[in-house]
Amino acid sequence: MAKENCGGPVVKEYEGFFLRDDTNIRENANIEPAEAYSLFCERPYGRVEVFTGSKEWAIQKADMTVAKEKSKNC
Repeated sequence: MAKENCGGPVVKEYEGFFLRDDTNIRENANIEPAEAYSLFCERPYGRVEVFTGSKEWAIQKADMTVAKEKSKNC
């Protein structure tokens, strides 16, 4: 799987990471809170963290998480 077919729209791209909008997925599954964003590492592919909150807040948290993960050589 890759960001091109990851199951939702990509909100922000980073080198080796991307942030996906999970809102539609969660609304269809009746998961609350519905607004959420998943941060993925591209290699190895996998979800790093889920942020439940506004898009602006999730982007800020993702920025910090990516910086931290890059220091660990994701």
